[in-house]
Amino acid sequence: MGKGMPENFCNSRLSAPYHLSAPCHRAADRVSFRYNLFQMIVTNDRNEVGVIMRKTFTLTLAALGLSVGLTAGQANAAVVTFIGADNSVTSLAQMTNSMAAAAAFNTAAPGLSTITFETALPGGVTISGGSITNTPVCVPLCGFNTTLGGQNFLALNGGTATFTFSSPISAFGMYITGLQTDLVPQETLTFSDGATQTINTPTSTGGGGAFVGFTDVGQSISSVTYNATNDIVALDDVRFGNASAVSAVPEPSTWAMMLLGFAGLGFMAYRRKSEPALMAA
Repeated sequence: MGKGMPENFCNSRLSAPYHLSAPCHRAADRVSFRYNLFQMIVTNDRNEVGVIMRKTFTLTLAALGLSVGLTAGQANAAVVTFIGADNSVTSLAQMTNSMAAAAAFNTAAPGLSTITFETALPGGVTISGGSITNTPVCVPLCGFNTTLGGQNFLALNGGTATFTFSSPISAFGMYITGLQTDLVPQETLTFSDGATQTINTPTSTGGGGAFVGFTDVGQSISSVTYNATNDIVALDDVRFGNASAVSAVPEPSTWAMMLLGFAGLGFMAYRRKSEPALMAA
């Protein structure tokens, strides 16, 4: 056989110039593709090898570009909100939608600090507006404590409460109770990450409750303001800190599997190119 190629190449016969015949398509024979590629190199069949490797290299670069793009997207992620609301509630146990939103927020941004108003404020945190109390202005329409085993909350008789952080944050969330959003102008949560961001408080009536939270990965937020407009509400269990993006770059073992897959794609492309010659043989 020309160029010193062995007859039992890929357990099949070859039709010149080295087109793989049908038995090479079996799954078991694909495992020996790396050996066959080596044989092509040894026998100086560089043209065929070059075609396969160029295709494989191109696919690998494409995958690398996709991965880098995903990572960049994570690093510059937009604001993600976590919002749930319940009407006419008198305790946290009744706030099923709100608790579900809080749970999703906690999963997206684990390990944050929490202000329960049961103890002194954490270092580096100041609050302007509202007052810490354990006595609602009106029960339950004006809000209540949501901390399990606690009794205090931040009462806000209309107007705003601003949370300021000496160390910038990228995640914030809290419970709001005593909502009567159908009777007052739109209540909002606002902050700046270089641009002013506004999150509307969800519709909640009859002394309702809500959880409103957000993550803004990669940003530095120094303050967050809640505007109750004309409503009398209670704020509690305030979570704050920094959210981390999940890396989009595969682990080394995943890269190895991807590269093997790309080699297989290169082989399949080579096989398709060979099929017309096989039909003519």
